[in-house]
Amino acid sequence: MEKKTIKLLAALIRHMGSKNMNRDMIGFSIESGELEIKRDDVMLYAEATGDRMDRYGGDKPEAPPFFISKLLFPFISEIIIHPDLNFNLLKMVHATLEASWNGRIRTGDLVKIKIMVKNIFDTPAGEMIEIAGSCLKDGRTAVEGIMGFLVRKKTAAHRPVSHESERFREIARLDAATARGQELKYAGASGDNNFIHTSPILARLAGLPGTIMQGVCVTAICANSLADRLAGGDTGRLAGISVRFSRPVIPGDRLSIAVYESDVKNEYPFEVFGPTGRQVLRNGLLRLK
Repeated sequence: MEKKTIKLLAALIRHMGSKNMNRDMIGFSIESGELEIKRDDVMLYAEATGDRMDRYGGDKPEAPPFFISKLLFPFISEIIIHPDLNFNLLKMVHATLEASWNGRIRTGDLVKIKIMVKNIFDTPAGEMIEIAGSCLKDGRTAVEGIMGFLVRKKTAAHRPVSHESERFREIARLDAATARGQELKYAGASGDNNFIHTSPILARLAGLPGTIMQGVCVTAICANSLADRLAGGDTGRLAGISVRFSRPVIPGDRLSIAVYESDVKNEYPFEVFGPTGRQVLRNGLLRLK
């Protein structure tokens, strides 16, 4: 068993009875040394997200938009298993994701990572931690994002699900596919190897039907489809994306992406539905350059 897996399991056991996170951890930060963007890692990540491999030809291909997650996850993991945080991994779900791209990252580039606990707060569904991260190239922020992780209450307040179709007119409907075993392939390519993605037994113990897709992987799959339809296949035109996760996506699920009109140029609200028609991503917003 790998050392990082042992640490994850130890943290799961240590904090499985935790009621609240330690809010003194707000502001806690980590900064990396220089990291090289390796071609093999770029190709593995692209393949794990079902990306079009023709985007990544040549000696120095551009990294996929969400490749930053591979750079961030070792440090995110370091935070959520931190002994002082009291983070209950058994009740954790990925709740929100925001990302913005200010520059392009290519194979061979040297970058640095900064990551920080931005906030910890209560919601009707449980306690939320927001972790902000950025990728710096030549001293400038190339990519930045915020991930929100929710520690669920036993009995969360029921709230009606909102649909973007109630506010916007649908202008496109796109298909996207996940594959059985993709959660394991993505875990290997990204480092997001939380047990709910890798262990059917522990995933069921957490109240899930089995292993589920990583939220970032699902968002990357959808972003690729959106870029193909709205940006001529040029993922370099992505300026930003934000989503809220409504329900887990099961590996092998086919997804339907509803894209809506907006009064703002180059902005596209969207939401994503699973094979039964139930919403899995909501409040999606794509921004193009």
